[in-house]
Amino acid sequence: LESDAKKIIGKIKDNHHRLDFLINNAGLYDSKKFINTDYQELMKNLSVNLLSHLHLTLLAVKLMKKNNFGRIINISSGSGVHGGILPSFGYALSKNSLIFMPKILAKEFNDGDITFNAFVLRFMQTRMFEKFKKYYKKYYKKKFVTQLKIHEPASLAKIIVKFLARTENQRISGRAISI
Repeated sequence: LESDAKKIIGKIKDNHHRLDFLINNAGLYDSKKFINTDYQELMKNLSVNLLSHLHLTLLAVKLMKKNNFGRIINISSGSGVHGGILPSFGYALSKNSLIFMPKILAKEFNDGDITFNAFVLRFMQTRMFEKFKKYYKKYYKKKFVTQLKIHEPASLAKIIVKFLARTENQRISGRAISI
C-alpha cells in the first residue's frame, strides 16, 4: 500500500505538478465479533480502511501545500458513529478514525488553504453492501423501518462534486457531513 500511494502521488506530481482534490474511499468489512478476530485480520482492516487514507493524505498535503490549495474528503460510514449493526470492530474503529482525522488536521492547517472533511454514509449500493444486505434489512425490520435508503455511488459522486464546487473558495474544514 505504501508504494502504491507513493506511485499515485508521484504520477500526479510529474504529470500535473499539483493536486487540488483528494477523496479517500476504501473499505474492507469483516463481520466478526472482536473476540473471534485475530491480530492479522484486524491489521488488514485497519491498513485498508485507515492507514491507506492516512498515507495518501500525508503525501497529498505535501503536494497541496506547494500551491496553497487543497480539499481532502474522507468517505466514512455510520458504523464509525454508532459502532455498526453487525459485529465489525476493525471496520467501525477505522471509520470512526476517518471522521475524527479531519477534525485534528483542520486545527493544524487552520489557515484554510487545505481543508479536511468527512462524509458519513449509511448504505451505499456496493458489493460489500450486497453481502450483508439481508442482515441489515432484518435488523431494521425489528425497528419498524420498512425500507432502507440505499444510495448509488453516482449520486454520492454528484453530492461530493457539488460540495467541492461550493467550498472551493470557502474554508469549511474539520466537519463530518452525514448523508
